[in-house]
Amino acid sequence: MQESATSVSYTFMKKNTKKTLFTLLGLTVFFLAIALFFEPQFRWAGDVILARFGLRGLMGAIVILDYFLQPFPPDILVYSYVLSEGNIALVAALAGAASVFAGVLGYITGWFLEHEGAVKFIKAHHYRQAQELFENYGFWAVLIGALTPVPFNVICWSAGVFKMPFRYFLFSAVVTRGPRFFLVALIALVAS
Repeated sequence: MQESATSVSYTFMKKNTKKTLFTLLGLTVFFLAIALFFEPQFRWAGDVILARFGLRGLMGAIVILDYFLQPFPPDILVYSYVLSEGNIALVAALAGAASVFAGVLGYITGWFLEHEGAVKFIKAHHYRQAQELFENYGFWAVLIGALTPVPFNVICWSAGVFKMPFRYFLFSAVVTRGPRFFLVALIALVAS
């Protein structure tokens, strides 16, 4: 009986993993197409924002964008700044550092929010799914979530709520956020 349940669980997980990967790939291609299509508008926005707020403005905006749940990914700011600033290593490093800082804030918030606070904002079945995900694949959930268009703040808050060990959370955030923004910066450089 145990072998049958394990087999069903493996089949279910394999099917959902494929569906999730195709969805993430589709979202990534969609965001890349948007970035390439609206490149002149992003360049203009980058020029205006960079002139007014500088690189500290980029870092502050990314902290806000990666801490609060909103539909505006910070990649667009990185893309715009690279088109205006041109220094992809500096922009990617600052964006990565700001994103990791926001992630740590989200983790701490989730840690203090705990189960009672989280269930006020999350439907019961979504809570159970997230709990299973972090219990079984916490490190990989953060690693994959940090590289994809999935809102990073949701991953960070969840990691805190489900008490993922902080060192694993921090390591997965550090090794993914900087390289992700570096990739966005390279795309901006190639597109320009």
